[in-house]
Amino acid sequence: MLRLFEDTSSVFDALQNASGHPSFRSATGSKTMQTMIGNFVAAAAMVVTVVLFEMGLMAPGNAFFAVTLVILMFTANQLIARENQPLRDAVVNMFTNPASYAGRGTFAAYVGSTALGAIVIVQTLAYI
Repeated sequence: MLRLFEDTSSVFDALQNASGHPSFRSATGSKTMQTMIGNFVAAAAMVVTVVLFEMGLMAPGNAFFAVTLVILMFTANQLIARENQPLRDAVVNMFTNPASYAGRGTFAAYVGSTALGAIVIVQTLAYI
């Protein structure tokens, strides 16, 4: 019985082929669930920060720091996903080529978070 599961990658591949679901990947394949959770957390953090700042419940300096942190971490994640590309091409593809993302949700989360972050950064710089 144990010999059947010595090579777990073949088990995952068999399950993937049997399920037919594109988001089910083997342990060595795409990390779709981790990407989806990361996108959700980053987008939620950005929305919460913007709402708290706009309601006056967060100081401008704190909002600036939180928004900058989320944008930097999200951008670093997207650059890591494009590690096989030259830096210039990776940066250009992040903003101009939605097909270079793992999915439409990832692209929407990144562009939306960056846009919200830009709004907060401009507003916080106006307080200085």
